[in-house]
Amino acid sequence: MRHREAWHRIISLTAGILIVLLLASTITDRVSAQEDDRPLAPVEVAPPAPVDEWVRDKVSRGEPADLQEYSPNEGDRVLSAEFLRSLLVHPPKQGDQPPSRITVRRANVRGPLIVQEFDLPFSVMLHDSRFDDTVDFDGSVFQGDLSLRGSTFEDLRLPRVVTEGSLVLDGARIGLWADLSQARVGRELSVQDVRFLEGAYEGNFSRMHVEGRAFFNRSHFRGTVRFYASTIQEDLEVGDATFFFSHDSADFDRIRVNRSVRLRRTTFERQASFRSMTIANNFDAEGSAYYGADFSNALISNDLSLPFTTFSDSIDMRFANIGGNVDLTGAALGGNMQADFSKMKLIGDLNLERSRVRGPLTCRNSVIGRDIKLEAGQFVGGLDCSSVRVGGMVVLDRATLEHEVSFVDSTVDGVFQARSVAFNGAVTSLDLSRIAVKRAIDIDGSTFAGRLGLTDADVMDLKVRTGGASLKHLDLSGVVVGRDLILDGWSVDRLDAPSLQIVGRAVLTDVGVNRQANLQGARLGRVEVKNVRWPSHLIGGDEGSPPNFLGAYFESYSSREDDGTSADFTEILARADFSRSAYASWESYLRQLGDASKADTVMIAMRTHARNKLYPEWRDWMGPLPWIDFATQWLTGYGRRPWNAFIPALIVVAVGAVIFGRGSVDPLQAADKDRRFDRLLFSLDKFMPVINLKVADVWRVKDCPTWIWWYQYVHTLLGWTIVPFIVATLTGIIK
Repeated sequence: MRHREAWHRIISLTAGILIVLLLASTITDRVSAQEDDRPLAPVEVAPPAPVDEWVRDKVSRGEPADLQEYSPNEGDRVLSAEFLRSLLVHPPKQGDQPPSRITVRRANVRGPLIVQEFDLPFSVMLHDSRFDDTVDFDGSVFQGDLSLRGSTFEDLRLPRVVTEGSLVLDGARIGLWADLSQARVGRELSVQDVRFLEGAYEGNFSRMHVEGRAFFNRSHFRGTVRFYASTIQEDLEVGDATFFFSHDSADFDRIRVNRSVRLRRTTFERQASFRSMTIANNFDAEGSAYYGADFSNALISNDLSLPFTTFSDSIDMRFANIGGNVDLTGAALGGNMQADFSKMKLIGDLNLERSRVRGPLTCRNSVIGRDIKLEAGQFVGGLDCSSVRVGGMVVLDRATLEHEVSFVDSTVDGVFQARSVAFNGAVTSLDLSRIAVKRAIDIDGSTFAGRLGLTDADVMDLKVRTGGASLKHLDLSGVVVGRDLILDGWSVDRLDAPSLQIVGRAVLTDVGVNRQANLQGARLGRVEVKNVRWPSHLIGGDEGSPPNFLGAYFESYSSREDDGTSADFTEILARADFSRSAYASWESYLRQLGDASKADTVMIAMRTHARNKLYPEWRDWMGPLPWIDFATQWLTGYGRRPWNAFIPALIVVAVGAVIFGRGSVDPLQAADKDRRFDRLLFSLDKFMPVINLKVADVWRVKDCPTWIWWYQYVHTLLGWTIVPFIVATLTGIIK
């Protein structure tokens, strides 16, 4: 019951409100009708200014309205923005036809000129005029040209403007803004000799579409300038321009130019960004000056030319894809920031001839289709070209490199050439570890302050000629040379060449190894050595991975010592750490040449070296083994020279024949007193063990003199010592 009463009250209140509103509306309509019945007061319209009439008359006759003709006094050449808008939106007809062009020159326009979203079926020329407020043609369509040549603007807004003809801003002056974003230009865009005045904030040319060429030559930009994602169907020219920035950069990111870009002699005060741009032909910026430049992910179908350019800060070309050459001839990269060419793909040459690079330069993991040219360049920072694939040559001739140069894990299809180069890296000057060079590494007349490393390199020919210069450390560990190794005219403190493999020749001429050399596990081909000086101690390998000279050819091998004596390779091995396989391979090779005598000498030297290594103090030790080995060496040459034992045997027998005369012996039986005594057979019978010649059984040595009696035992002992070696050698027991 209570709910029903509440609903009745709500309905009654709502009905009352509606009735009051209806009565109020009726009264208002009656009052308005009475007012409409009264006569209207006349409206006073200001007559047009004489200058307006003069301009309209000129336009109606199809003539340019040059206000200098109207009055030389600038104060008389003032047009209101409202009049100019009316002139453009409702132009006077030329006869029965609308005008094909409206031209206004040398006007002073007061107030904001706003002409948005209008279709103007004619060309508009507003030349050499001054606009003290905003000019805004946002979204308007010009069926002809739009030319604002020589005019001065505080704020110029042309976003989304469409012109079927050209858009011209040549010689314009911009106070704050210039916005041409998303403009579409049917022919050419010309923004030449434009000057952004002090305090200008931005020039926005983003996402434009220009069917023809775009010119920005000799323009002077301030503030941020954006060309982001614009499309130029033909050429883009920005020659002799200047970009001054207070805090931001010139943004050419994702711009697309279907022909060439020319930025010659252009100056960028801050970073210029060309990231992910697409250029269908060449990018030419010769003689320009950059604070820094970013070409990362850029796609240029032909050449990127930056000769004689300067970079105060970094240059970034990571992931760039260049269809031609990158030319930085004579460029100056002045900052300590990195010049980064890593992961770049380049079809042609990377050219840094005569360039000056103060910071580190890297081109890691890049692909260079043809040559890397660094001739006569000066590189103060490091040079890192590791993991690079080069389709042609690497040329460093006459360059100066103050820090480490690295081509680790790189591949070069042509020649790696470094002639008259100064490698000044203190620790490692040049690192070519694991590089693969399909032709030659040619290092001629260069100097090295630190290590020259070629660890595990794979090269067809390796040539190192330094003209008498000194190397601290030459590392050839694991290098594979498919043809020739030529080392000419240098001295090195330390030579590391373990596991070095040379298929062809190894030619060493006028080479000096000052301190140590490591040939552990080396496998050499034909080796030709002339005027080589080895250190007094060569570091070879141990038995696990000894030097291997199998098939090596040592033509006229000699090593000059300080005293003028000459040593062959066998003596070099004798001074090195002992390696059985090194001796064995050298012996084997000599036997292949048919020189058995030298081969036997090598084997004897090996056994001698082994004894000296196993028993370094054997002469002071009375154990039998080293002495037996020593006797085997001297008496039989370890089985290779059995005649060595016959010489002392004959000498001992001859000496015995002299000592054992008839007066020094007596017959054992009185019946043999008159028997003939043969001193030679007696000496031989005393000397020969086991074999009995029946001579010593008939005669005995007298007790006096005593020394002869003692000598018979020495004589027999020598026989028991020498003869077993002879027998063992002849029977093949000793080999």
